[in-house]
Amino acid sequence: MSRPLYVISEKEEVVDLDVVKGQVEYIVAQLSTYLETYRPGRPSFTKSSLIGPVGKMLSVMTSGRMIDEQAILGYVTSIHNNTSTEQITEQGLSALSSALKKFEELRRSVSKRTWLRILREIDYAVYVRKYRHQLRASGEQKKQEGGERA
Repeated sequence: MSRPLYVISEKEEVVDLDVVKGQVEYIVAQLSTYLETYRPGRPSFTKSSLIGPVGKMLSVMTSGRMIDEQAILGYVTSIHNNTSTEQITEQGLSALSSALKKFEELRRSVSKRTWLRILREIDYAVYVRKYRHQLRASGEQKKQEGGERA
């Protein structure tokens, strides 16, 4: 039986959860504000369709392919403009930019392991917010259509 050459052990990181939670909530709110300006070309209730460019952005951040705020902003803008029925707005760019600044601050304050976990949590938090927004919007639309028929 062979023995491993190296044994890698990580100390459990001590993170102030209240600070991280506040930052995560801020990021989720900013990304949700941005998504209010995103209208997919072919709308559906799939995660990819609902959060569109945000999902791609989080994937790029998870893989580490891009870390520069301006590069990521350009990447998301390109995806938005190619997949949305409307071009990205100044409000959307502003919300994205402030979220990316907070991402950078958060990334520097936690370990890579915690960073990846936080990205996954943000991904699903943004998704559920957008999903609830879509459910409310489609419910209101059905009520209006029903009211017009009466």
